[in-house]
Amino acid sequence: MGRTKKKSKGKKTIFWIAVLSISIVAAFVATGLIYANKMIDKVDYEETKNAEWDIDDQVAEDLSDYRQIAILGVDARSMFTYEGSRSDAILVLSINKKTGEIKMISVMRDTYLEIYNQQGERYLDKITNAHAFGGGVETCRSLNRNLDLNIREYAIFNWKAVADAVDALGGVTVEVKENELYDLNKYGTQTGEVVGRSYTYVSAAGIQTLDGIQAASYCRIRKTSGGDSQRAERMKKVLEAMFKEAKQMNLTELNEIAKTTLPGIRTNLDNAAIFGLIADIGSFQLNGSISLPYEYKGGMFHGGWYAVPKTLESNVIQLHKDAFGLAEYQVSETVLTISTRIQEDTGVMPE
Repeated sequence: MGRTKKKSKGKKTIFWIAVLSISIVAAFVATGLIYANKMIDKVDYEETKNAEWDIDDQVAEDLSDYRQIAILGVDARSMFTYEGSRSDAILVLSINKKTGEIKMISVMRDTYLEIYNQQGERYLDKITNAHAFGGGVETCRSLNRNLDLNIREYAIFNWKAVADAVDALGGVTVEVKENELYDLNKYGTQTGEVVGRSYTYVSAAGIQTLDGIQAASYCRIRKTSGGDSQRAERMKKVLEAMFKEAKQMNLTELNEIAKTTLPGIRTNLDNAAIFGLIADIGSFQLNGSISLPYEYKGGMFHGGWYAVPKTLESNVIQLHKDAFGLAEYQVSETVLTISTRIQEDTGVMPE
């Protein structure tokens, strides 16, 4: 299987994760390595040295030039723990280690895939539930097993972390569409109750500045304007707006943001890994985004709504063509088995 080289679609530099990098890079630039190290130590670090990642041997070889980092926004109802929470937003940053090009791969939370439950049994369910059963490790394992990826790193944040960061930045400017207003205000009330702050009603559509609770609620919308597939797109817009605001702030203000936001992020990236990413930031270029599944049937199965890939095999083949330039990719035996299992369970077949 060969690779095809693609030209960069732009020179837009991005940080590997907006909330975390705004904080770390600000501290790094402002006061040097020692202070930045203290800032990083505020992150909720999770040791995963002995974790099982379910990476296929052939996949490891095929994707040896790529580094994948899962970015998970979870629906934690308690702001003091991530345990038992589900991933509302699932993004994978796919970094080409040779060129610095990055593709953002988003996965719908309701995608019907194979995950492990708390008893270690494999079964078909929404990918969002993988985090509830096994946190960041199980989410990465599930993505690896179902999509033929090689993810070993992740960063997790809840909506309070987003709200805190946005408020520290003085708000973010985004365009709210007419068909987003109802769910924005609906989720806003819920988000405010969970975070412990009041929600300010948004009365009109258009370009406007959102505060922290409003921005976090905007990220949570999924029932209007494209459904679940557009939720990750809204999160991307908010994170990009946050970075735009941060670039206009002075170093003292950015250091305060670091103190506020870092405790709300859980990651298995240690200090060395984070500083390595910081060192490479200048070479990173955004080179498109991918939304999964490409083809699916949304509907009620086993009493719940699922996005059933049509088929998982064909979706993974297309993913590897678009993300890694593998024009004649053949899926692993694991993906082939899961794809067949999904078809037999749901009756969803290719057209």
